[in-house]
Amino acid sequence: MCWAGVHLDAHDQFIKFTKHDHNHMPVPERVEIRKLIMNVKTRVQDETTAIGQIYNEELGKANLSKSALAAAATAKEINSTLNQARRLTTPNLPTSIDFLIPSKYRTTNNGERYLLGDRVQRYDGEVDNRILLFATDEQLKTLFTCSHIMMDGTFDCSPSHFDQVYSIHGIKNDHNFLCVIALLGNRTAIIYKELFSILANHARRLDLQFRPQMITSDFEPALIKTVANEFPNTRHIGCNFHFVNAIYRQIQHLGLVTDYRNDECVRSSARKLMALALVPIDKLELAFQKVARESPRSLKPLIDYFNRYWMTKVKWTLWNVSNVELRTNNIVEVRLGLAIMIYNDGYLSIGEILHELLGEMGHFSYIAFDRMNKQRLKKEAQWRKRRGQQTGDDEDTDNDKDEENDDDTAEDYQSGAY
Repeated sequence: MCWAGVHLDAHDQFIKFTKHDHNHMPVPERVEIRKLIMNVKTRVQDETTAIGQIYNEELGKANLSKSALAAAATAKEINSTLNQARRLTTPNLPTSIDFLIPSKYRTTNNGERYLLGDRVQRYDGEVDNRILLFATDEQLKTLFTCSHIMMDGTFDCSPSHFDQVYSIHGIKNDHNFLCVIALLGNRTAIIYKELFSILANHARRLDLQFRPQMITSDFEPALIKTVANEFPNTRHIGCNFHFVNAIYRQIQHLGLVTDYRNDECVRSSARKLMALALVPIDKLELAFQKVARESPRSLKPLIDYFNRYWMTKVKWTLWNVSNVELRTNNIVEVRLGLAIMIYNDGYLSIGEILHELLGEMGHFSYIAFDRMNKQRLKKEAQWRKRRGQQTGDDEDTDNDKDEENDDDTAEDYQSGAY
């Protein structure tokens, strides 16, 4: 053991060396790595960015020597240590669902309201269920001006006392924007109705309407029922990816996996069932009969299941995506869930979830600004092209108009002009 050291004051300023000399060879790489870790810990405690992302960013900026880079830990290896540093700044784990949300998680970093709704359901005087919604007015305006929205729930990484982390995205110009994140206590029609009720109330507050023309989601029965009741004039589309997965899960349930893997005829017929979602509805009945007639006998249980459920119980318009451009809601997989899986071994406490939600708000602001800026640059390019075809006084007139358009860009973007 080496007893050499230095004395520092409370502000990390040098005071003196100890009287002991080093009894080992110098290892300058440790100094580089220690500086890296100090920078990472500072950001981990001050920011809501995912720990792994912070570490990789700082590692890229540190410009370590080759030997130090070889000795540095990976984000996954050091994750546990950095998590301990972050937990020092996050709330303790609640012992029940009836907990208080610290004020710093109710607003964004610039002081804007972020906690959109906090509703509880009580049973015998005790909180039995709870729903938390997070969104800024900027996110809500984007959502309420989108004709197509997508919804998805993440179940495996939900914090204690909640059943799922639910996200609602708006689709604008073929880009998706994460507009609302909710922590839901269960998957019942009551909880989904409460979710939509909160959003509708805030739409009225903003003098807007929450009436999307199209909603894409999974095939959760409670959600399907609620969407039908709350949005009777909206087309509800089930995600094609979830549809295909549901059929394959039935293949597994019926013990047909081996046949599916080894028998090309079985595999082809099963895939034709999955592809029925792409057949125009007016030809769907005949297409299904053809698949059923040509399928091998071993696939009869699957054919019966498809006929009994998808052809009879579920509306064809819910799972048929033949006339739909965006056929899955995979693009709305919450970045929060991805961060959990990559950096936190698939689990976050409620305090860490709240940290990540603030990080999602920052990501939305960046993406929205980026999209808006690209639209502005596109307008400028179009204006320059027109300007090149004009002469004289027309140039000044166009310049004035362009300056006015630039001032309106942000407002137009949220109002749906772009």
